This record gives sequence, C-alpha cells and structure tokens, in this order.
Amino acid sequence: MVWDADACGFLADGCPPTAHPSLWRQSRLVARQGLYEVVPGIHQVRGLGLSNISFVEGERGVTTR
Repeated sequence: MVWDADACGFLADGCPPTAHPSLWRQSRLVARQGLYEVVPGIHQVRGLGLSNISFVEGERGVTTR
C-alpha cells in the first residue's frame, strides 16, 4: 500500500495541547480528498495519492499541470 487515507483519521479529533492549532487546521485541510474547483477554470484532485494534479480549462480545451 502506498497511501492510507484512513491513517489520518485522528485529525477529525480536536487539536491536542501538544500541537499548534494552525498546523492542526492545515493538516485537516490537506487530508481532505476529492476534486476541488480552486477558481473558475482551475480544478485540483487532491488527497488520493502522494501527489496532486491540476486541470486548467482554456480556450483550446483542458490541460494538466
């Protein structure tokens, strides 16, 4: 197994006193999986592996970054 999203399940709990709240919030955001529209015309697939992919819609179609 390369990626186990369930291993980040502990992030659903509240921030422990040993962690900085801002880092805890950032970790929760990064652990979310799915297809997201960043801004109109730019989409990202995140959290489904070790990398992310962005799709950019242009006048001549869709490209990846």
